[in-house]
Amino acid sequence: MLKKNRGALIALITLLVLLLAIVASEIAAYTPSFCARCHRLDYAYWKTSTHARSTCSDCHAARGGLSWVSGPIDRTSMVLAALFGAYDPPITSFVENQNCLSCHGGIKDAIVTRFGIRMRHADVIVAGLRCTDCHNTVAHGKATAHPRSAFMDTCTPCHDGKKAPSKCETCHTSAIDRSPTARLAPWAITHGVNWTKTHGMGNLGTCVTCHPSDACDRCHGMSLPHESNWPRLHGKAALDNGKKVRATDKARSCVGCHSRAYCDGCHQIKMPHPAGFLPMHKKEHERVGAGVCLNCHIKNECDECHVRHVHPGKLRDPYLTPEAKRWLKDE
Repeated sequence: MLKKNRGALIALITLLVLLLAIVASEIAAYTPSFCARCHRLDYAYWKTSTHARSTCSDCHAARGGLSWVSGPIDRTSMVLAALFGAYDPPITSFVENQNCLSCHGGIKDAIVTRFGIRMRHADVIVAGLRCTDCHNTVAHGKATAHPRSAFMDTCTPCHDGKKAPSKCETCHTSAIDRSPTARLAPWAITHGVNWTKTHGMGNLGTCVTCHPSDACDRCHGMSLPHESNWPRLHGKAALDNGKKVRATDKARSCVGCHSRAYCDGCHQIKMPHPAGFLPMHKKEHERVGAGVCLNCHIKNECDECHVRHVHPGKLRDPYLTPEAKRWLKDE
């Protein structure tokens, strides 16, 4: 009887401790000063931001669904992590659209014009975007681990003339303030003063939003970005390119966009092969291994000289194709 009572007492004490921990976690987790124990920079920027009157939980606490279960568990784990230092920076958090709309609901259906851009937030929410896809620095500024802003690359997947209008005047007003764009967006790199050298650094899939599909062809001699099966085609194209393009016409050559290191990253050997490569290919083969050669060549190509030639060279068994092995055996 005594043992049963002792067991029940231990269980009761454990339950009370757990409940106290949850209650303490709930109280602490809703206090910004407690969050500052781990989020020091986030807290400092938040204090001077336009969101300083909002608490951490106003933005970061889950709402609806099973949040009444997951919320206390998450907050308890955060308190324990803070007490024992069991966390790795940067500490990131998910912010639901409904958290933002609890304060900014009035802006959702309104047509807003700012920085020369006209838009309605309801449209992008329906399209599946989150508020933080464009506005994740509003509360924590430079302390934001992975800052994102409203760049045109976010818009163009839908504004393709089919899902949504692609005409400039749909979103861009006549009085365009380009200063935020020039300072922040990828556009500043791809269309800046050094655009001839940097325009390829952007997302090439978005160029056709403003430029005709043959715009790249005028300088580069081919449509860009490369088609999906380009890795399979690029070898022959590179050879043809080297034969047809003058050394001075850099824009139309592969090296106009790609550095030598770009090729070496996959090939691990000079490409295209230099003149006189055939006599030295044995040493290169031994240096890089058969796997590198087989990225471009099939084993039958080795057989052409090493097996079927009138003066066949020596080829070790592991590099012979099954057909070549049968052929040698029949001999």
